[in-house]
Amino acid sequence: MSKIDIRTAGSGTVVAGDYGNIRTAGSCRVVGDITCDSMHTAGSCHADASIKCAGEIKTAGSCHISGNVETVLMNTSGSCHVDGDLTADSLRTAGSCHIGGNINSKIEVRTAGSVHVGKSVHAEKLFCDGSLNVGGDCEAEEIRVCNPDVKGMLNGGSIEITLNQNSRECFVDSIGCGSIIVDVDISIKGKGHFFFKKSTSGMLTTNLIEADDAKLAHVRANRVRCKTAVIAPGCEIAILEYSDNVEISEEAKVGELVKI
Repeated sequence: MSKIDIRTAGSGTVVAGDYGNIRTAGSCRVVGDITCDSMHTAGSCHADASIKCAGEIKTAGSCHISGNVETVLMNTSGSCHVDGDLTADSLRTAGSCHIGGNINSKIEVRTAGSVHVGKSVHAEKLFCDGSLNVGGDCEAEEIRVCNPDVKGMLNGGSIEITLNQNSRECFVDSIGCGSIIVDVDISIKGKGHFFFKKSTSGMLTTNLIEADDAKLAHVRANRVRCKTAVIAPGCEIAILEYSDNVEISEEAKVGELVKI
């Protein structure tokens, strides 16, 4: 039996059911859980439901989903609010995105704007150009984020954190990775060295960083444990433990240096 396609323009309501392609323009309300092949909304969409989609969910404008979302691709532009968990192969957002539960992504999470996650993030790749606020842990093999606030652990194979000029202070409880770069506005990478231009960037505060290779600027940490480290201007580190090599700028503060 073929599935019914839904198209609304102006004001419309979609009731619980199993659909093919859903297209709405204007104001749309979803009442009851739905499954579909794809769902595209433009304007305002409010779903008192959970949504399971075999293809793409694409929203432009304002979208609020009170339940969980499961889809292959979630693509949002504007304001998107999901009260429950979001499970998707890929998530791409531009604007404001609020996920009340967890984000689980098989491939990548790519955002531009502000992202707030109530619980945890698990992805293969995490690229956030804007702000990131996570209530739990944040884990991905490759991470590139700006001004993160992570209440739990930030864990990845490689991590790059950018602190924007004149940004507020951000906090990550602990960081574990193979390599980490915390960068300010301008960085120059030279052969065998890593140089930072002094700036008025904000500060990343953390309790612990554990990494094989660490290049840090404007980091305030209770403890850094690594094999090799470059500690650039603006750093305030209580205890720095290293096993191979370390370079410390004269404009950085290290309370205790320990060879392990």
